[in-house]
Amino acid sequence: MRFNEKINQSIQLLLDTQNAERYLFLKAIEQAQLSLSRALPELLAKRIDWPQILSEIISDEIKKNKLNGDIEITKNENLIINTDSINATITNDSNMDIDTIVMENQYIRITLSPKKQIENALANFKLKYNTLLDE
Repeated sequence: MRFNEKINQSIQLLLDTQNAERYLFLKAIEQAQLSLSRALPELLAKRIDWPQILSEIISDEIKKNKLNGDIEITKNENLIINTDSINATITNDSNMDIDTIVMENQYIRITLSPKKQIENALANFKLKYNTLLDE
């Protein structure tokens, strides 16, 4: 009986240790995420080429939706995109929302929200990251 008690105590100690490690690890990750969230606006403003990212989003949507022919892109005039890799006519419309890009040809019209797409990509990353932590 005493041997079984020792085994049970050892198992319980091991489980308690694992739970404590998991808790501390999650707290450390949470603090890292908070620190990154606080620093993110400054990092993004300095390091990310937003016009290039927006042009990549637009190019991907054009390919994904198989847009061809005379493509017209309408955007807010304050939204800057890199047009080097995009074969389309760009129209600036000051009445459009800054977070909206409309791409169209004679057959299809697509409305993009790059901010929402980036938020979705970050949410997917966070979901995959948390799934890995749970495993």
